[in-house]
Amino acid sequence: MCSRLEADQAAIKKSMNINIDAADDDFLSAAKWGELFPTDSILVIGFGREPAVRRWGLQPEWAERPIINAKAEEAAGKRTFQPLLGSRCVVPASGYYEWRVEDGKKIKTLISSDDVMPMAGFVTAEACVVLTCAPSPSLLHIHHRMPAILDDDAIAAWLNPAANFNNLRPFLTPSKRTFHMTDAAPAPRPVKPRTEPRQASLF
Repeated sequence: MCSRLEADQAAIKKSMNINIDAADDDFLSAAKWGELFPTDSILVIGFGREPAVRRWGLQPEWAERPIINAKAEEAAGKRTFQPLLGSRCVVPASGYYEWRVEDGKKIKTLISSDDVMPMAGFVTAEACVVLTCAPSPSLLHIHHRMPAILDDDAIAAWLNPAANFNNLRPFLTPSKRTFHMTDAAPAPRPVKPRTEPRQASLF
């Protein structure tokens, strides 16, 4: 369920109108770009449209693995997320990955759109999670969940610190965007250097 993101730095910087000038190149380099994995440091946008870098995934003491997603329909009733209902952010991504099944084989698929996907998220001083919702009809055959993608009007409401989470729920619904699905080759595995076998002594 949305365990990989894709982040194109140039596209996100342009689309999200992030207030970062040339002096902040070090800030941008602190975030990872390209394919993003859980626990990576990623760019998020908080209240006031302030950019920040946060680890993707909460790590409560009781959890064996980082919690990277929160179901939008259940977040308000979960103890883990209740303290975060008023700590919201946008996680900008140029796409995300899912694995669809065809002929018994899992195929890594990049799901993208015509523009950057501003995903609803919760944020702490160290980490962030992405909210998910039911999928758009065109994506139902791939997975039963998708990131909650915000429209422009929804972004302003989501990043309003005075807004009540219950009033924001209507924004956390399947996106009406047109999505593109592209087969993604698996990341190449590092090749270990081969050592030449020792030649046996002839004497």
